[in-house]
Amino acid sequence: MKIIAQIGITDQEWEKLRPTIESSNIFPTKIFSGTPSHGTLGLVQFRLPVDDERYILLKKEMVEKGIRNNEKKEIRFDPQEIEEAEYSILFQKSMWGYPQPEDDYQNESYDLSSGCQRCRQGLKQNKPFMLSGKPKFGRNDITALFWIYESIITEKLKDLIENEGLTGAEFWPVLRYRKTGQRLPIPGIYQLYVRGELPPVSPKTQFEWVSDLPKEIQSCGCNIIGRNLPAAQLVYDRVSLRDAKDFNRTFEFIGGGPGSQQWKVVSNRVYRLFKKNAIRGADFRPIVIND
Repeated sequence: MKIIAQIGITDQEWEKLRPTIESSNIFPTKIFSGTPSHGTLGLVQFRLPVDDERYILLKKEMVEKGIRNNEKKEIRFDPQEIEEAEYSILFQKSMWGYPQPEDDYQNESYDLSSGCQRCRQGLKQNKPFMLSGKPKFGRNDITALFWIYESIITEKLKDLIENEGLTGAEFWPVLRYRKTGQRLPIPGIYQLYVRGELPPVSPKTQFEWVSDLPKEIQSCGCNIIGRNLPAAQLVYDRVSLRDAKDFNRTFEFIGGGPGSQQWKVVSNRVYRLFKKNAIRGADFRPIVIND
């Protein structure tokens, strides 16, 4: 397991760190150009393992120079760790399209009486999503929708899950959006909908509140606002998984920004099905179980 830090700084702050960055052979992974006329600065991103001497040096210098930065951490697992995990978080590697209509999709596909009435976080879906067209999967069999990160799968993957008898998954149609006229299912694709929720995670799970949220969400007291896991795995007590199915949702809404969603916790049977059938487009990150 490796913990990787993604650090973002403005191009102005980058200039202050340039001697250290260049002498340490630290190479940016992304550079976003700013538009000074509109008051926006450029952004430079770096990715480094947290046990790398360059990361330690860079962090020390940023503290000494008072340089503000945005940092998020992710965990990378080796194949054996994933292979042996009883349960993992299922993520999609790609995203395609937005739920429609873009300015009113929540009203169309969610129960507006659920979740927070102030910031609209934590709403529960009660109707199928609508898309402008059929997602482009490429060689993948699973993708996700922007904003909501819900899984859209091919008919091939749906059939594999059903034939394997995996529990906890439902397959909802995805409708073609039309302003007027009938909204019909898009052939060959489905939403992988997971209804069942696990109990809350163990208190040993380390959450970090995201600091750069919009003001209207940051000031909301619902505590459903976006969170991320900077350097920790989800931790569950064994008893909490007693009634777990092959597909489950977290009780918590988790996210790295203003949007948050319930993560999918899946059994090793799901991982083995994906691996056996060479299903592309999925990423598995093991959880920790306390016996």
